[in-house]
Amino acid sequence: MTEMDINNLNGIERVLRLFVGCALIGSVMLSPFTFEYLVLMPLIGIYPCLTAILGWDPIYFALDVNRPKVDKLIQDHLVPSSSNTDLLTPRAI
Repeated sequence: MTEMDINNLNGIERVLRLFVGCALIGSVMLSPFTFEYLVLMPLIGIYPCLTAILGWDPIYFALDVNRPKVDKLIQDHLVPSSSNTDLLTPRAI
């Protein structure tokens, strides 16, 4: 197994999954209603919490989901390359 196979979730996705999982688990405690479907909410919330903590999603692994890393995208689009730095340096007139 490679590094990509072990950690197939990026940092932003892990934080979002943890937030959604905790919201699903906490929804039962904060809800004044006692519907039958509310019992399923914590069970559904366990999956995103576990995948966020582990950093690995078995469904992504089974479907072979590949997406570019966020760090690579930030480096390519936000950090100016060497050709663009000429535009940022002051020139003597």
